[in-house]
Amino acid sequence: MASKTLLRLGAVVGLIGLTGGAWLAGRQVRSPAEAAAKARPPTASRITAGVEERTLESTVIVRGIVRYGDPRSVVLATSAAKTTTSGATLIVSTPAEKGATLPEGATALIVGGRPVFVLQGKLPAYRDMRPGDVGEDVSQLEAALARLGFSPGPVDGKYDSATQRAVDALYESKGFRSFGPTDSQRTQLRTSRSSVGQADDAVLNAQRNVDQMRRSSEGDKLLSAQEQVTSAESKVTAAQSDAVTSAARSDSEVQARQEAADLAARQVMLAQQTLDRSKRDAVDTTPVADSRDGLETARSSLRSAIAARDEAQTQIPLGEAAVKDATVTADQARKDLDTTKSTSSTSVAPNGVITVYDGAERVKQAESFLRQAEASLRQAEATLATANRSVDARAASVTDAERAVSRAEASVGRAGLTVNDRSSTVADAEQRLLSAQNDAARTQRELATSLTTRETTTRNSAEAIRQAKAAAKIAGSQLAAVRTPSDLASAQAQLRNAEASRARAQTELADLEAQVGIFVPANEVLFFPTLPLRVDEAKALRGDVVTGPVMTVTTARLAVDSSVNTSDAKLVRKGAKVKIESSEFDVEIDGTVTDIAATAGTKGVDPGKVYLEVTPTDDAVKAAGGASVDPTDLNGSSVKLTIPIESTGKAVLAVPVAGVSVAADGSSRIEIEDSPFKPTRFVRIRTGISAEGFVAVIPIEGALQAGDLVVVGNRDGSLIAGAVQPNDQPGDGSTSTDVAATVAPPDTETATGS
Repeated sequence: MASKTLLRLGAVVGLIGLTGGAWLAGRQVRSPAEAAAKARPPTASRITAGVEERTLESTVIVRGIVRYGDPRSVVLATSAAKTTTSGATLIVSTPAEKGATLPEGATALIVGGRPVFVLQGKLPAYRDMRPGDVGEDVSQLEAALARLGFSPGPVDGKYDSATQRAVDALYESKGFRSFGPTDSQRTQLRTSRSSVGQADDAVLNAQRNVDQMRRSSEGDKLLSAQEQVTSAESKVTAAQSDAVTSAARSDSEVQARQEAADLAARQVMLAQQTLDRSKRDAVDTTPVADSRDGLETARSSLRSAIAARDEAQTQIPLGEAAVKDATVTADQARKDLDTTKSTSSTSVAPNGVITVYDGAERVKQAESFLRQAEASLRQAEATLATANRSVDARAASVTDAERAVSRAEASVGRAGLTVNDRSSTVADAEQRLLSAQNDAARTQRELATSLTTRETTTRNSAEAIRQAKAAAKIAGSQLAAVRTPSDLASAQAQLRNAEASRARAQTELADLEAQVGIFVPANEVLFFPTLPLRVDEAKALRGDVVTGPVMTVTTARLAVDSSVNTSDAKLVRKGAKVKIESSEFDVEIDGTVTDIAATAGTKGVDPGKVYLEVTPTDDAVKAAGGASVDPTDLNGSSVKLTIPIESTGKAVLAVPVAGVSVAADGSSRIEIEDSPFKPTRFVRIRTGISAEGFVAVIPIEGALQAGDLVVVGNRDGSLIAGAVQPNDQPGDGSTSTDVAATVAPPDTETATGS
C-alpha cells in the first residue's frame, strides 16, 4: 500500500515538472516576425515650442570698470604780485585731501599760509586780478562771487571797488585776509582819503563863503567865517593826533622788521658755520684710501691664487697621460700573461728530435711584469688624484680670494658713499646757507620798505597838518576879511585854489588805490568748467615746495571704462542708452555712451577691442531696494553694461530660432503641429530681428497665431515620420536655416542678445 502511494506521488511530481518545462520553453521561443518587431526603433515623437507674442531687442553686453570721470592734473598759476613781495618759493601748508569733494567756493589746499579757492569758470586763472583790470576772467570771477552771495556789483568784467569788497568778504568768510595793502599802506590810504575829505571841506567852505557873500548880510558872513575857523582849527588838531598815531604804528613796524632782519642775519652766521664744518669733514678721505689699499692687497692675493691654480692644472694632463700609458701597459701585460698561460714552446732538431719547453718560467715573468704594470698604474692614478685635489684646493683658494676682493670693493663703495654723503651734507649746508641768505635779503628789503613807509607816513602826516593849518589860515583870513571890508573876487579866488587842491588830492588817492588795492593772486584761485570736483590724488604734500602739479581731480560723477569687439563697435553709437548693473551692490542704473574710440587698440585696450566710455545719467545711485549707495563704493568695481542695438518696439510673433528652416526654393518657413496625431503643416514666413534665442516672423503663406506649436526637432534626432518631400509638404527633408547664426553666442565679454 505504501508502495502504491509513493508511485502515485512520483507521477504527480513528474507531471508538474513536464508542465513547468513546457511553460519555460514557451517564454524563450519567439517567431522571426516577433523578433523583428521587437527590434524596430520606437516611433519618433516631435519636440515643439509655442509661438509667442513678445518684444525682441538685440543688445551688446560687455563688462566695464567704474571710475570717476574726466581726470585732470592741477597746476597753480604764477602770481607776479606774490613773487615780487615775498619771493617765488611756495610751500604747502595744508595739502589737498584725497577723496574730498570740492564745491564752488571750497578751499582746495593752503600754500604758504594762503588759500587756494575753487570757482566755476571756463577760462583758467592766468594773471593776478587787480583794481582797474578788465576782461573775461574778471567777469567769471564776479559771476562766481555773486553765486556765493558776495555782491560784486554789476557783472561787467571791470575790477572796481565793489569787486574788491566782494573779494575781501570771500576771504574773510573763510578765515583769511585778502591779498592787499599792508598796515602801512592802509595808513597811507586813510591819510590820503582824509586829505581828500579835507580838500572837499575846503571847497565847500570856499563855495559857501562865495555864496554867502553874494546873498547874506555882513553879520551872517562874520558868523559863518567864525564857524569855518573853528572847524579848521579842530581839523588841525585831528591831523596832529593822526600823525602821532601813524608815527607810533610805523615805528612799531620798523622795530619788528629790524628784529626779523637781525634774526635772519644770525641764521646766516649759523648756516655759514655749519657749511664750514661740513667742508672740513668732506676733506678727510682717509677711509677711501685705506679701503683702496685693502682692495689692492685682496686683488694681489687673488692673482697669486689664480697663478697657483693654473700651475696645478698643468699637472692634470701629465697625470692623465701617465694613467693612460700605465693602463695600456697593464692591459698588454694581462694579454701577454693570458697568452703565455695558454701556449707552450716546442722546437724540432735536425735529427728529428722534438723538444718541448716548460712555460712556467715565462708565466712567472709575465705575472711579474703585470704586477709592475699594475703598480705603475696605481701610482699614476694616485698622482692624478693628488693633482686633482691640488687643483680643487687652489680653486677654493681662488674663490676665497675673489670673495675677499668683493668685500674689499664693497668697502671701497661704502667709503665712497661716506665721502658722497659728506659731499651731500656740504651741498645741503650750502643750500641752507643760500636759503638763509635769501631770507636775510628779504627781511632787509622788508625793513627798507618799512623805513620808506615810515618816511612816507611822516611826510604825509606833515602834509596833512600843513594842509589843515593852511585851511585854518584861509579860514582866519576869511574871518579877517569879513571883519574888514572885502570883495567877492577874493572869495572866488580862494574857491579856485581850494578846488585845485582837491583835484590834486583826488589824483594822489586814485594813484595810491591803483597801487595798493585788493588783489586776487593767480595762484589763489582755480577755475573749472564744471563743479563739484573730487580730489583723486594729492600730488604736493605738507612741506613740499610747489614746483608742479598739486593734485589730480575728477568730476564727482561716475564713468565706466569698457571695450567691445570691432564687429560690435560698428553697431554702437555715441549717445546710445545703456543699462548698468552691479550684482555686488544690487544696483541697476541708466547710462549713456559718451565716448567710443575711432580706432581699435587705443586708450589701453587690446588690439582687437575698441574703447568705450559710459556715463550714468542718474545723479544718485540707488540699490534695487531703494537705498542709496555711496558712489565711492562703486568706484573700481566691475559692472555689466547692456547696450540696446535694435528693437521691434512692440510685441510681435516670435518663434525659437531652431524652429526656422529653409525650403527647396530658398524661402524661410516653420513647421506647425496642430495635433500629435495629424500630419504637420508648413507656414512660409519672412524673418525679422533675432534676439534672446527667438526670431520675429511674419506669415506670408499659411495661418499662424500665438499659441501655435512650432516643431523644433525630434526626440531621437531623426526626421519625423510622414515628413513631406521637396514638394513643400511636411517631411520634405528641408535643411536648417542660418537664422540662428545671426545671434552670436554669449561669452564673458560680448553677447548679441541675452
